[in-house]
Amino acid sequence: MRAPRLKLIENGRLLRRNVRKKLVTLDELMAQVRENGLEDCAEVKAAHMKANGYISIIKAEK
Repeated sequence: MRAPRLKLIENGRLLRRNVRKKLVTLDELMAQVRENGLEDCAEVKAAHMKANGYISIIKAEK
């Protein structure tokens, strides 16, 4: 059984309620986005926080 993931960004839109729920700062989230070679949330198809605290980033198609 997989632990639930919480979506933080969906189709380039920041889901602020979920970000607050996981106590992630905007700076922390944007650092993860930049580590994946992206500059802005608009370039992200989805970002999830896993149960272990890892944030996975899926790039949007161009």
